[in-house]
Amino acid sequence: MYYTLFNHEKNNKKFSYDLANMILELEKPPIFLCVGSNKIVDDSLGALTGELLSHYYKIKSKVFGNLTCPQVGNNLQNTLIKIKSEYYNNTIIVVDSSIGKLNNLYDVSLNCCGLNIDCLSSNKIVGDISISSVTYVKGINDLLFQNSEKKKCVFKLANFIASGIYNALNLCENVKDSKAI
Repeated sequence: MYYTLFNHEKNNKKFSYDLANMILELEKPPIFLCVGSNKIVDDSLGALTGELLSHYYKIKSKVFGNLTCPQVGNNLQNTLIKIKSEYYNNTIIVVDSSIGKLNNLYDVSLNCCGLNIDCLSSNKIVGDISISSVTYVKGINDLLFQNSEKKKCVFKLANFIASGIYNALNLCENVKDSKAI
C-alpha cells in the first residue's frame, strides 16, 4: 500500500489504520527496527523515525535505531542477533529508505512482509511488516535537490511515519481495551 504526503492528514489516518490492522492480525507485540545512517541524508529515514518514536512520541514498544545509535552494517548484524534471541515472540516492523523510481519518490510504502536490507551480506528478508520510502533516485537526486531540500523531505517522511506508528499503536490499545471489557 502506498501513501503520499499530499493530503497528509487523510493519508496519515489511513496509514495508521492499515498498520494497526496488520499489527492486530499478527497478534504479537511490535518492536521497531529503524534502519539507516545519521550521516547520509538519503539514508537517514529510519534513524530519524526511530529518534521521533523514542524521544518525541515516547512509545512503549522497543525501538532499535535512532540518530545516536543508527542501525547500519555490523551494528545492524548485532542487533538482529539480539532481536532473534530476546524478541523472538514479537512482530518486527522494519523502517528503511530505499532507492527507486522518480514517480515513487517520497511515497511511503507499507507491506505485510519483511524487507531486504541492502547492507546485509546475506540478502536476508528481515521483519514481519515493512515501512519504506524511496528517498533516492539514482543519478537524478543530486541534480534536482539541494541537501537542505532533501533534509526537509526526509524529515517530513519520518514525521509522517512516526506519527502514523504512534496513532496505530494507540488504535491497537483501544481495540485491546474494548475486547477486555
